[in-house]
Amino acid sequence: MSGLCLQRALLFSAVLATSALQADDELIGPPPQEYKSRVDGEIGLNISTGNSPNREIRLAGSYEQEDALRRYEHKASFYREQAATSGEPMTLSEEKAYWKSRGEWYFVDQPGYLFAKLAFEYDRFSYLQRSATASSGLGYSVVRSKPLRFDLEAGLGWQHAKRLDDSRYQTVVNVLAENLRWQIDEQWEFRQDASSYRTEYEKNLELNAELRRRFTQNISLKLGLEWQHLSPVPEGVEKNDMVSMLSLIYSM
Repeated sequence: MSGLCLQRALLFSAVLATSALQADDELIGPPPQEYKSRVDGEIGLNISTGNSPNREIRLAGSYEQEDALRRYEHKASFYREQAATSGEPMTLSEEKAYWKSRGEWYFVDQPGYLFAKLAFEYDRFSYLQRSATASSGLGYSVVRSKPLRFDLEAGLGWQHAKRLDDSRYQTVVNVLAENLRWQIDEQWEFRQDASSYRTEYEKNLELNAELRRRFTQNISLKLGLEWQHLSPVPEGVEKNDMVSMLSLIYSM
């Protein structure tokens, strides 16, 4: 089931990219760009399923910087929820946080680029409770234009992780990923990415998708989905975690 979801995401992204290529032959290769940067602050509502079924307030932020030769992105998120059953005191039912950074360095007049990623993730009730992952590799821009960007990536990295049972490990990780960004028009934007992280111990698949509607220069509404699959896991632990979200974004 998890592999099928990832395959469908890759196929959907490829169809969008191929359609754009057929419409305009000048979409291949990085075009000249002016320097630009953006800071986003986000507040919204999450609906979570899996190991932490809850509804909670979402707080997130991101920073992006890009020019013709390089691109940097940093993003962070945190949410926490307490719940109580009848006659019982409040207990922690969900606690998640992450910090993710990435850099891209483009080859001049070529669709290829180098990338580096650094991620710190914490999920109180997931089997992979804490992880720190550093990876790097090569990316290829199938499409890179002002309205549409579609990239494929492959690389290697190193992961240090702590499981729910307090066991720890350090190991090499193989990374495969795709990224899609589509500026549909001045108001609507679609973003989607999928990745596979494999170690000698576990397989971790991630799929993220979001649709943004801009109302003013600074204010947007986001409808998003985050899905994660981890296997193998012990009995009693869910393999799949999913978060649906509706957020208000303020951009600077």
